[in-house]
Amino acid sequence: MTTTTAPTFSFSAHAKQRMAEMALGPDDAPLIREAMLNPRTVKAAGVGKEYRTRGRITLLVTTGPNPVVVSVLWARMVDWAEDEATIRSRGHDSSADQHRRARKQIRSRKKHSHHSPRG
Repeated sequence: MTTTTAPTFSFSAHAKQRMAEMALGPDDAPLIREAMLNPRTVKAAGVGKEYRTRGRITLLVTTGPNPVVVSVLWARMVDWAEDEATIRSRGHDSSADQHRRARKQIRSRKKHSHHSPRG
């Protein structure tokens, strides 16, 4: 009997901070996993690193037997622009802590608005 193990990877402190700033949470875990393990595109990013993109997420990842997600980015400019416009429209500045709190509030509102009945 052959045993297979799921590929493993870890996140740098910076990648965790970026996910928090982008308000990516447990609901986004499948997308992050897919970007890592089954990317639509892979591009070289210098020696020992590559960009892996799936959907709206791009990961900067070290290559090798124990890959590390170094950073997490929006894949498309439209996502970057939407994120910044939403934060600014709410009257928040762009400090990391305020950005993170604002994105979480916005995502929470969006999530709850999708589940409410329309009148």
